[in-house]
Amino acid sequence: MGGCHHRMTGVSVPEESPTVVIGNFDGVHRGHQALVQQAKKLDPDGHVVVVTFWPHPLTVLAPDQAPALLCPLERRIDWLTGAGASEVRVVNFTPEIAKWSPADFVERMITPLQPEHVLVGQNFRFGRHAVGTPQ
Repeated sequence: MGGCHHRMTGVSVPEESPTVVIGNFDGVHRGHQALVQQAKKLDPDGHVVVVTFWPHPLTVLAPDQAPALLCPLERRIDWLTGAGASEVRVVNFTPEIAKWSPADFVERMITPLQPEHVLVGQNFRFGRHAVGTPQ
């Protein structure tokens, strides 16, 4: 179940407009798998890029509140590709990224991918103080 992946420091532009799925995806449970499969249904012949974070954002923001992880990063990547991801991109979550506004996050992480669609889980929040919402 291996797959193509790399750590994101800058964002390279994909060859085609992908469907992008963003989230932490620890454990890659059924809900995570369903999100990736929904992305495949939106674009069955297209490229599905999953963007995930390492380390877990709470490890950087509030280490005392960080959850114990369910699986190592390599297993997460394998499970995401097994669920249908064409590619898994790992964002190295840093204190600098934690300071980005939601607009900065979109401009630096999402826009360069030139996505056709972007999917996130219902509880997904992003940007400084987690004020960014899917809307």
